[in-house]
Amino acid sequence: MIRRTADLTKAISPVSTAIWAHVIEPEEGDLSPEVARYILGLDFRKEDHRRMATLSSKAGKGTLTEAERSELTEYVRVGHQLAMQSKARQSLKRHGKGD
Repeated sequence: MIRRTADLTKAISPVSTAIWAHVIEPEEGDLSPEVARYILGLDFRKEDHRRMATLSSKAGKGTLTEAERSELTEYVRVGHQLAMQSKARQSLKRHGKGD
């Protein structure tokens, strides 16, 4: 069993996040308004949010199995990749069509 939430944080590779940041360049607002709105609409499904809450709760209690730890790690990784939404917001602001 995984005992600490900190173990999960250490398992997430900051390298992939850094690579995505280089590719996406979130500080640049150069997406078309259509693409920016699409990206802002990306999110996990409700059942995924529920599953993440369950896994997070188990992580806080130190009762995650190894398979659950891997699953939660992937949810966190995908969540970090959704950080491209900041670029979408910047793009809409740049085009004067912010939300």
